[in-house]
Amino acid sequence: MRKTELLNKINGLKAEAIALAQAGKLAEAKAKKAELDEAQAAFDLLDELEDRATPTAAKPAAVPEGSELARFCNAARTGFRNAYTGMQEGTDTDGGYTVPKDIETRVRRYKEAKDKLEDLINTEKPKAPAGERTYVTKTQHTGFLTAAETAKIGKKDGPKFERVKYATEKRAGILPVTQELLSDSDDEIADMVSEWLGEEDIATVNKLVLDTIATVAKTDLKGLDGIKGAANKTLGAAYAGAMSIVTNEDGWQYLDTLKDKNGRYLFNPDGQSEESKVISTGFGVLPVHVVSCATLASDGKKVPFIVADMKSAVTLFRYGTFKVTSTDVGTVGDLSAFESDLTFFKGASRLDCKIVDKGAIVNGFIDTTAPAVGA
Repeated sequence: MRKTELLNKINGLKAEAIALAQAGKLAEAKAKKAELDEAQAAFDLLDELEDRATPTAAKPAAVPEGSELARFCNAARTGFRNAYTGMQEGTDTDGGYTVPKDIETRVRRYKEAKDKLEDLINTEKPKAPAGERTYVTKTQHTGFLTAAETAKIGKKDGPKFERVKYATEKRAGILPVTQELLSDSDDEIADMVSEWLGEEDIATVNKLVLDTIATVAKTDLKGLDGIKGAANKTLGAAYAGAMSIVTNEDGWQYLDTLKDKNGRYLFNPDGQSEESKVISTGFGVLPVHVVSCATLASDGKKVPFIVADMKSAVTLFRYGTFKVTSTDVGTVGDLSAFESDLTFFKGASRLDCKIVDKGAIVNGFIDTTAPAVGA
């Protein structure tokens, strides 16, 4: 048997012996080791005999195809590309485990739009979980009539009243966290959970506000002229200086790409602040508040444009404050904090939202597939 064949046999027997030992088959592994020792002895003997042979000028025998030596030579010719199977960083078990990895446990956050519609509306903190608010109804005054001397003075109607009822409801959620994570984490998991639940409260209020606005019938504004008409005529002078537009990223893209007849863009905000996004109307300028489409979604190509004095139109009733509490002994459904060694973090608030002044809001939209009116 040639040395290369013996070498291949030795490598194969060694691999088999290791596999058997790892599988716990010790008797078979010992037997395989005996075969390995015998093959190794034969290789050593042949090697010694070849060293004693008289060198000749005979052409060396061709290396058999598929042998270990042939594969090594072929790999060497190609710079060991796609062929090397020895120690390497790319495979964990072949050496990759020894290479340090830069794994940071400090939690980082991706940039996200932080929409908080509560900042745009009126918020009340009532003294009771349910109640009513009294308002004077809107009445057009007609003025006094003239009265001749000694003539009877005509009767005038007085103010009328109406009430807006509210009833707060609990909105809450529980987030379980293992004690191991709280104890072993390098980051402040408890603070992060509290922050996360606080953002859930913001998302809850956002949805509640938008669901409340959705109770107002929608108006097709058709374009920029419709937006100005909603501000100048529908809302009018009573809300001058307090009106604004609430739209999403689709809406701002629509406004930002409007052009005049000469192809020039109508809006040229300086980009320095939110206040730079404005539309000129007969009552001055109309600020544009842009929220993400994730918060305020478009209905297909129908893009929302809420024209309103938001603080007059919408009131959020927040009874008490948003609270985050924790316990390690409670239960949630079939999950027991004590038995599973968990801590439950609960975020809860009591809320209601109402349209208070229907005359202060136009729940508008623009179909961006239709020709723009007023561009």
